[in-house]
Amino acid sequence: MKKLLVVHLADSYGGAERLTESLLPLLSKNWSVNLVSNNPKIWNSPLSLVLPGHAFFPSWPEIIKQALILRKAIYKADLVLAVMHYSAFLTVLSSRLVYPKPPVIASLHGPIIPALYTVLKKRRRFFWTVAKFICLLSDQIIVPSFGLKQELVTAFGVPGSKCHCVPNGVELKNIHRKKLSSFWPRSKRRLVWVGRLAEEKTPQKLLPILKEIENLPWHLAILGEGPLKKGLKQNFSKLGLSNKISWQGFQKNIYPYLFSADIFLHTCLFEGFGLAILEAMASGCAIVAEDCPYGPQELLDHGKFGFLVKTKKDWLWSLRTLINQKETLIEYKKIAQRRARDFPLSRTLQSYLKIFNLQFQEQNIPL
Repeated sequence: MKKLLVVHLADSYGGAERLTESLLPLLSKNWSVNLVSNNPKIWNSPLSLVLPGHAFFPSWPEIIKQALILRKAIYKADLVLAVMHYSAFLTVLSSRLVYPKPPVIASLHGPIIPALYTVLKKRRRFFWTVAKFICLLSDQIIVPSFGLKQELVTAFGVPGSKCHCVPNGVELKNIHRKKLSSFWPRSKRRLVWVGRLAEEKTPQKLLPILKEIENLPWHLAILGEGPLKKGLKQNFSKLGLSNKISWQGFQKNIYPYLFSADIFLHTCLFEGFGLAILEAMASGCAIVAEDCPYGPQELLDHGKFGFLVKTKKDWLWSLRTLINQKETLIEYKKIAQRRARDFPLSRTLQSYLKIFNLQFQEQNIPL
């Protein structure tokens, strides 16, 4: 059986990590799979190697140290799947220290260009160079949306034949449909927001919007931790909204919250795919999502299966409609769930396996 090394460094457990965790046991049916990460505490799956250090572009001495450790695992692999940008950068760097070098497939989940002009603008030149490095030295690249593929092709010169769009998927059959009801007030529309409370997720966007509809019957559950949490709690308190917000912290299993919610709110500066949106759709939530690059547009088919919003006015109209009009809410919950069936995890798995096989065929290596 061929040996697949999955390199996924992470300091938090979000959509990309949930996808990797879902794919690992399925990939193990065809491959001998080993997982490498820096943080064993966030994974349910055992690690074959723990890389000490950070998960996002630390100092050069730490990068070199991680690369030297990683090369020992790469040397034993027939194929390497590197998930997220730093993992891909570290892997292609480390693979150059190994002979013969196994093929490296980079799975990039987030947009690069929007990030360079927002959260990464202070180190724009460095991260631009890093992106070019990844695109040039990866044997194949997997992205979850057509928008992200177009970005890599046009901005970074990646050949279209080398870049594969594989939408993320969910395993609908294995979702436990347990609902949580203890913290939800009665006779309120149940709103939920999921994500890391950080700059790129822009949860603060909700403050003025929710203030304007505070008299409507709603209650918001916020699932996540991050550097913005303390300030957000203070600002919600200043606006007099504390009694309408439940802070649920980080939840590894978000499905009980999604199944008990009515409306899923998504605020982001950019989003490669938006697995949490898909998980909410599969759970029967109506969706209100920021129209950001690139995932929400494709998931919601430009607003056909949920509300895509760009302005505060759009947000207010969408939320008032769903909160006040029960029939509209039910309709959007149903169409969201129907749309989620277009993204089964089995299809994601088959696409990954097809790309793996393609890489070996190009090198004339028998599977």
